Amino acid sequence: MYINAKALTSDILNLPAIFCRINCFDQLAYNEDMEVVYVIDTDTDRIYKPSY
Repeated sequence: MYINAKALTSDILNLPAIFCRINCFDQLAYNEDMEVVYVIDTDTDRIYKPSY
């Protein structure tokens, strides 16, 4: 899903909006108290589950 969304954009800043739109996800506002399930590192194209 990430690779498909990345292929559709030339500006990495647009990736979250495109990713959410094509995969029918809701884009959430940043909240420091929220724990994420997965992280997508766009610098390395690595997807991982963070440990808290």
